[in-house]
Amino acid sequence: MYGLGIIGSRVAANLASAGFPLATWNRTPKPDAPGWVSDPAAAAVGAGFHQVFVKDAAAVHSVLDAILPVLEPGAVVAIHATIHPDEMRLAAERVFRAGGEAIDAPFTGSREAAAAAKLVYYLAGEPATIERARPWLAASSRDQTVFEGIGTASAIKIATNTITASIVQALAEALAVTRAAGVPAAELQRAVKGNACRSGTSDLKLATMIDGDFTPHFSLDNMLKDVRFALDLASQSGATLPALSHTAAVMEKLASQPENAALDFSALAKQFG
Repeated sequence: MYGLGIIGSRVAANLASAGFPLATWNRTPKPDAPGWVSDPAAAAVGAGFHQVFVKDAAAVHSVLDAILPVLEPGAVVAIHATIHPDEMRLAAERVFRAGGEAIDAPFTGSREAAAAAKLVYYLAGEPATIERARPWLAASSRDQTVFEGIGTASAIKIATNTITASIVQALAEALAVTRAAGVPAAELQRAVKGNACRSGTSDLKLATMIDGDFTPHFSLDNMLKDVRFALDLASQSGATLPALSHTAAVMEKLASQPENAALDFSALAKQFG
């Protein structure tokens, strides 16, 4: 496994607990991690299944640069980074050319879901390859949803993140209205729980937004990256996304301040003070 951040570290712990043989690597050394090795190529030698939990396309390609020269024939590489579908197809093609099998495998679920082995993976690739990967993926997930064609799972993940980002922006605005009216914010939380607008996102984010607790589960910087992908994909067909464009502009302004970029994306609430 490559990448031991918020999600990858917890997936590694799940695999270790389930008894899977494991070699792990992270750009910033984490020698206490299960199966830690200091070199990604060393982690790749002899491995039949690889999971790549890194931030962006540059990091994905950096990992591939290291592991593809020693990749076992037929080894499966599951790329879990949320990257542009074009970059996912390019990365997968590199794996195929090296004699391996690639899976487009972004996920949904944040820190707690990863710790509880309740991620949901969005998967695209050859059906037989996905079936080979399922035992490892099952160790950290409650479900795997399969799509057709490398790049499709990445596009779906980006699309669903636009919904999540927009919900959090709407929650931030609703919170601002509530406070402007002189109503305690806890009353909004109580009302949303019984309202049709309630969602998994409101359950996860509204309480922490009220408290001003932006401990990162999914960072503002990462969500902004995905929102930019969505706007780019839409622009390719001439579509405009006014609600998402506004949310992106708010994110850009917040993330331009270094102290905000690493916060949870629910820091959208900070736009109102």
